Parts: sequence; C-alpha cells; structure tokens
Amino acid sequence: MHNLPNLFRKEAISAFNPPTNLQTRKGLAITGGAASGKSTATLALAKWLGGEAFLCDEAVANLLANDPQTHSEIRLNFPHAFQNNQIQKKILREQIFADPDARKRLENILHPKVWNSLLAFSHSLPHSKPLFVEVPLLFEAGWNDRFEKILLIACSPNTQLERLVASRGLPKETAQAILASQLPIPKKIPLADWVVWNDGSQAALERQLKLLPFLLR
Repeated sequence: MHNLPNLFRKEAISAFNPPTNLQTRKGLAITGGAASGKSTATLALAKWLGGEAFLCDEAVANLLANDPQTHSEIRLNFPHAFQNNQIQKKILREQIFADPDARKRLENILHPKVWNSLLAFSHSLPHSKPLFVEVPLLFEAGWNDRFEKILLIACSPNTQLERLVASRGLPKETAQAILASQLPIPKKIPLADWVVWNDGSQAALERQLKLLPFLLR
C-alpha cells in the first residue's frame, strides 16, 4: 500500500470495506459520463471482490422492455414513441434529448422504479455479499447522498464522443446531445471519493482499479 501512484483527484480513503447492503451500508456507487466505462468497472469490481453488480442502465432497459406500468406511463407522456405496441427507443431518445422537459418527465417515470429495483435486489443478497452499483446519473438525479462512497470513472469528452459514435453507432448529433444533457465530468470529479481515468484500454482501466485502496488493504 506504500507509494501508490497519484491516480485520484482526492486523497484515497484507507481500508474501505466493500458495501454489503443498502440498508446497513449505503453501498458503493460507480458513476461517470456516457461511455466512460462505468459498467465495465462495476462488473470487474464485483468479480474481483466476490460481490454482486447492479447496473441501472440494465434496469432501465428491463423496464422499457418488460414492465407494463412503465409502458402505460410512457405511452401517456410520449405517444409518438409507441409503434406496434412497442416503445421505439430511437424516437424516444430523440424526443428527450431535444427537450429538457421531456427528459425530466421520463426520468420521473424511470428513476423511482430503478431505485425500487435496486432496493429489492440489495435486500435479496446475503448480508455479507458486497454490492457495487452502476449509476450513470448519480449526481444529476441527486442520489449521491444515498451511497456510502462514490467511484467516478472519467474520460475526456472527445473519448466519450468517439465511443458513442463508433461503438454504439449513434449519430454524432445525438451523441453530442447526450453529453450536453449530463453534468460535465470536471464538475463530477470533486464530488467523488475516488477518480479513475479511462481514456485508454480496458486493461489500463483494470490496472488502475486494482490500485484502489480498498483492494489493497
């Protein structure tokens, strides 16, 4: 644990025990910007520490695909995003990133349901099982006080844009709108307990994650 590289914007907190349950230890949130590597980091930490991962993006996808109540609320608020009795994600995405009020309405539909899903998942785990939670809009949603510690996976805006366009196949204008809707990463850095920079490869990200102090206690 001596002579750790200065990879973190804030001083590393010593000997952090991985969270077990949101009721007893609010948990570790992994956040960042779009395409910064949040899910990769969350899954890696859960694997290395014998824990469980909860991905909020995955929970949203499940709600959009399978939850009748979510379908009803979205149909009511975004009727043009429904075709053949199915949510058209591309149309919905275009609507919400063109209109901040529309985006807020969608968040008001989804965020409480995601939180309830997270609580249910947390309560289903054994008390000793570490839990790592990927939360893309942690600060934007005001959820940062619901977790014990926060790990920020950060990268440059250019890297985010390249990944959104090249890896996810989004039009450049849509990718730019997504980035513009989020709190910029430089403003998130002071709010996090740890910051890992992820402009490089997955292997480089994993090497940094393994230097986190709670992995070296």
